[in-house]
Amino acid sequence: LSGINITEFFRVFENFGQNIIGHHQISGTADAGIRFSALLRDDLSFDLNTVKSQIELEVVKGRLKDVEALADVAAYLRGNVVWSSLVRVDAFEKKLASVDFDTLRNTIEIKDRTVYIPAMRIGSSALTLHLSGQHDFDHNIDYHLNFRLNELFRPGKPSSDEFGYITDDGSGLRLFLRMAGTADDPEFSMDRQGARQKRKEEFQREKSTFKGMLKEEFGLFKSDTTLKSPPTDKNKNAPVFDVKWNEFDNSDSTKAKDSKPKKKRGLFAPKEDDGYDGLDGDDDL
Repeated sequence: LSGINITEFFRVFENFGQNIIGHHQISGTADAGIRFSALLRDDLSFDLNTVKSQIELEVVKGRLKDVEALADVAAYLRGNVVWSSLVRVDAFEKKLASVDFDTLRNTIEIKDRTVYIPAMRIGSSALTLHLSGQHDFDHNIDYHLNFRLNELFRPGKPSSDEFGYITDDGSGLRLFLRMAGTADDPEFSMDRQGARQKRKEEFQREKSTFKGMLKEEFGLFKSDTTLKSPPTDKNKNAPVFDVKWNEFDNSDSTKAKDSKPKKKRGLFAPKEDDGYDGLDGDDDL
C-alpha cells in the first residue's frame, strides 16, 4: 500500500484489535507492506486464534490526538506526590494532547491473539516519546514508555535520580514508565527494568566503541569481526601514537627467578562476562 490515509487504514483494519489508539486519534499518510494469514470459519469469519500478520508501517506528517492512554500518564504523575512536585504536569498533559511527528517507522506483528509493537520513537524536539509493548485480543496490555524530562521539571527543583528509575542517556534525564493491566483500567508503575536495559545498551555501545579504537590503534581484538574502526582522518598532521616499553633490569633477574609466577589477569573481562553486571548499581551510568 502506498500513500494511504492512516485514519482510514486504522478504521478498515478495526484498529488492529486494540483500542489504545483509535482511527479517530491518528492521522497522516502511510506506506505499508502487509502479510496476513488466518483460517476462516464456516460463516466466513476469521478464526482469531489463527491470525498471523506482519505490518511494515511508515507514517509521515502524522499526529496523535486525544489519546486516553497518554492522558492517563499525566493523571498518574499528578497523583504521585513526588512527581507532581517535580514535574509541570499541566504543561506535560498539554504536550501529550496533540503529538505531531514527521516520520514513524515500525513493524507491527500479530500472532497468538496478541499485537506486538516493537520500540518506536514518536514526537518532536519538544517531547520525544519512546514506546513499545503488546496488546492481546482480550485487551490485556503491557506497554513501556519513556521520555525526556528536561523541559518538564519545575524551576528550582533538583533533577534527582535517587529513586533509581531515571537515567541520563546523554540527551537528558528520562522517566521510564510501565502501563499494564487492561486497556479499560491500566495500572502505572516505574519501569526499572526498562531503565536498566537502556543503561545496559548504552554501556555496550560505549564498550564496543572503545574496543574499536584499541583495534584500530594497537591491533587488539583482530578476531572480533563485529568491531568497526572509528572514522580515520586522512590528514597528514593527524597524531601518531608512539609506545615505548622500559628495558628489563638485569639486576633484578635473580629476584625474578626466585619469585613465584603470579597468574596474570587479562586487561579485559572474560568473553562470557560483559562487564556490566558489576556496574548495574550505578544509576548514573
